[in-house]
Formats: sequence, structure tokens, C-alpha cells
Amino acid sequence: MYLLQMTPLHLAAKDGHIDVVELLLDKGAKILQDKNHLNYFDHAIDNGHTELVKIIINSKYWRSALRSTRRKADGSIDTPMRKLIRQMPKMARLACDKCIEKTTKGETESETHRYEFLDDTYSAEGWAAGFSAYDNNDMLKRDAEPYTNSFFIRKKNHPLNVMLECDRQELFKHPVVKSLMTSKWHGIYRALYMSSLLMYCVFLAALTGFLIAAEHPQSANFTLRAESHCISQDLSSTTLEEIAAYVVMVLSVANLVIEEWQWQVGAVSIFFGWINLVLYVQQMVPLIGIYVVMFTHTLITFAKFFIVAIIYTLAFGLAFYTVLHQEGSFEDVPKSLIKTWAMMIGELDFSDIFNDDMNKPAFPVLAYILFVVFMIIMSILIMNLLVGLAVGDIQAVQNTAARTRLETEVELILDVEILTPKFLLPKTVSRCKEISYAPTGCRQWFKRCWNRAKPMVVPSSAYVKPPETRDEISIEERLDEMSDMIRSLMKANKIDTTEKKAI
Repeated sequence: MYLLQMTPLHLAAKDGHIDVVELLLDKGAKILQDKNHLNYFDHAIDNGHTELVKIIINSKYWRSALRSTRRKADGSIDTPMRKLIRQMPKMARLACDKCIEKTTKGETESETHRYEFLDDTYSAEGWAAGFSAYDNNDMLKRDAEPYTNSFFIRKKNHPLNVMLECDRQELFKHPVVKSLMTSKWHGIYRALYMSSLLMYCVFLAALTGFLIAAEHPQSANFTLRAESHCISQDLSSTTLEEIAAYVVMVLSVANLVIEEWQWQVGAVSIFFGWINLVLYVQQMVPLIGIYVVMFTHTLITFAKFFIVAIIYTLAFGLAFYTVLHQEGSFEDVPKSLIKTWAMMIGELDFSDIFNDDMNKPAFPVLAYILFVVFMIIMSILIMNLLVGLAVGDIQAVQNTAARTRLETEVELILDVEILTPKFLLPKTVSRCKEISYAPTGCRQWFKRCWNRAKPMVVPSSAYVKPPETRDEISIEERLDEMSDMIRSLMKANKIDTTEKKAI
């Protein structure tokens, strides 16, 4: 144990000795890290001592217990809050409860939400060293540095992303987590994202307008050739002028090649430009983004099925090329494969293929048999199979719509935070935030009316003291509590519970 630099507090927490841990903390035992950079709270979590973890969180030493950092080989860090999210989600919720400090001044109720342990990109490095990354106003210092310069590690290792990976949707409903995400988004992050979206829309509008207004290369070919011919006829008086005319002609031809190449690139650019706008909308509007996710899942499913579909397409396409070679749509292999794909979605053209007097099939019986088999396999079976797979994917996305929306919001917030310039970070990252709940307007009037109303007589025995962690109570215990409370209420208000006999 000496080699591991473990103190008695480490050993007591590792073995789950609650009384010993409480005694050592009350006697002023120093909270140190061992050789593996773990404090006593880390050992309690790693060894699964839930009751000890609960006692530490509810004690006055909870802040110092959570301020522990262990750096991994890949450059990321691990903290007690991340371990609680992964291993003890109920205790993680209890730790979030401790991050709320409630105060009341007159009719104004306020809460102070601490984000130090849920947003520790800049604060975790200073926990072991003993310095704070925040100033006296609880805002990030200008010289604060993240624990790593890797954007990928900071995003993947963020406590919010750890909640996503572990599917802790109940933690996202906690007030501290919700206020953290809201404060980040409604701060400068929203302005940065909206400005980026606006610039992208301006670029896309300019690109679209240029492609619509620009002259097509085919018409430009004819115009430039005519201009070059006129130049070669007019500028022929001197040798210098002739050389200049030939140079203009060469440049005109070179310009034609570049314009045609640029036109094709422009066609691809405008396609992907509008598709990328859909991804912007997916992040900005979760209500619309869920349909983009449905389309993405369906596209992935089709890509997996595409291998099977292409084999069937090759089989029928090559067969049709062999027996219907005289038909224009099947005169070569590429056309035959494309026509087979078109026939699969309903463009059969039966009359044009089999009732054309000029191009009758050379092998009509075999052609009819292949056509009927094609309709059964490709048009009926495979198309309905694709529809069924798409419907299944849509249903799966709808069942996980809440998680998908959370994933989109978290990724958007973390991406914008990573791309935020360093000089703006002190205005976006804070250790805590005060939220006031002052009753105004209708809320204040309703509160006054409620206070003036005669309350129902409720004895003290009817109240059930909530435990520190409600999730640990079984369903049977909750039903018993509710039954006792109902009986007490009925007894206090003199409600007759005896059944009347039927006359």
C-alpha cells in the first residue's frame, strides 16, 4: 500500500467502511490522491459502495470529493462525476441535486446552479494543482487553458456526451443539466451559430443565382467561336496583330474547357450545397430534424440492401440485354442496367417492348417468362421489402425520438463551443448561474389567492418524509405510503369510509 501511496482514508473507502471514513473526515484527514491519481471518493465508486458514495455526497466534503482528475493515456481525463454517470446514475442525480443552492428574499425565490463538475473542460486541470480557472465573478479567466487541445477528445469526453453514450436520459431532465444546456445555447453560441447559418445561406443564394443567371457552356461555345473567327479576320494587317489574334483564339479555347469543367463542378456543388442546408436545419430545428434522421436511417438501410439489389439488377439486366437486344433501351449493357432499374420502380413499358411491329423480340417465349419473373421478384417482392425496411426504420426512430433530439442538441452545443474563438470563451463559460423565480403578473395574483384560500385539514402524520433518493424505494413501499396518506386525510376530514348496505 505504501508503493501505491494510499492513505488510511483510501483504504477505508476502498473497503466500504462508512464509520471509519466519517471519522477520518471529521478529524481533518487530508484528501490526497494515490499513485494512480485516485482519491478516496474514486475508490468508493470503483468498488461499488453505493451507501458510502451517498453519504459522501450528502456530507460537507462533497465538493472536495468531486474535485479529482485522472489523466488517461489517450489525453482524456476521468473524474468522479463521469464515473457516477457511467456506474451510478442515481448517485449522479444526487450529486446534481447538491449543485443547486436555493435562497429566498421576500417573494423572490432564486437558485444557484453550479456547473463546475458538469462543464469541467477548463476547471479540471486546476483541481489537483490547487488553482481555479474562474475569477471572482465566477467567469472563466482569460488565461485558462483546456485539459487537452484535441477537439475530438474534448467533445467525446464531455460529461454531457458521456450521458448520451450511457443513455442517461433521466439525467438530462435534471434542472442543472437543463440550465447548463440552456445557458450555453442562449448565450453567444446561438449568435455564432445563427451568423454561420446566415453566411451559409448567403453563399448558397449567390451560388444558386449565379448558376441560374449564367449562360450555358453550349451557347457560350458558339459565341466564343464566332468572336474568335471575327478577330482572326479583322486583325490581319500586321504580324503583331496576327500573333495577338492567335493568342486570343488560344485563350478562348482554353477558357471554353475551363468553363465546361467549372460548370460540371457547379452542378455537383449546388446539389451538395442544398443537401448540407438540410443538415443545418436538422441541428437548428429538432422538430424538423427528426425527419432528416428518419431519411438518414432509411438511406443507410438501403445502402446495406443495395448489394442484394445490384445482384438482381445484373441478373435481369444482362438477361434482357441478351433476349431484347433489338430494343433501343437494351441495345448495350449500361442502357440495359439503367432500364432494369427504371422497370423496378414501375416503368415497365410492356407495349413498347412486346407490341412494337418494327422491333419484335427474337425470343418471345423466353422474353415473356423473364418479364413475368422480373415483375414478381423486382417489382413486387423487392420493392415491398424496401418499403417494409423503411417503415421499420421510421418506427425505430420515432421510438427513440427523445434520445435523437437530445443527441442533436448536445452535439450542436459542443460543436459550437469547440469552434468558439478563445477571446469569447470568458463570456460563455461560467462556474455557476443564478436563476430567479420572482412571481409576476398572473403568477403573483394566483399565489396570493392560493395563500388566502382556506387549506384542507391535513395532519402531520399524513406527510411522508421523502428520502434522499426516491429511486431507491420499491413500488410496494410507495403504494403503502400512499395508502397511509389517503387514510390519514380521510380520517382528518371526517370522511366516512364504511360501505353502505344495499337496501
